[in-house]
Amino acid sequence: MFKEDFPHHNRWVQNNVKYIPEDVLQQLENNLEYLTPSEYIPVIILLRASGWRISDIL
Repeated sequence: MFKEDFPHHNRWVQNNVKYIPEDVLQQLENNLEYLTPSEYIPVIILLRASGWRISDIL
């Protein structure tokens, strides 16, 4: 077996983390009651309160 035969695993790099801009988060919080469908509202509240990833919340 050659080195090329093994799959290449991408390592997590901190610089690749994508954050939601603060002004977008502020807009979301200001207009949370208008979010549709309304089932998303508890998800957004948990995301903001806990800081978890969406996959953890769902």
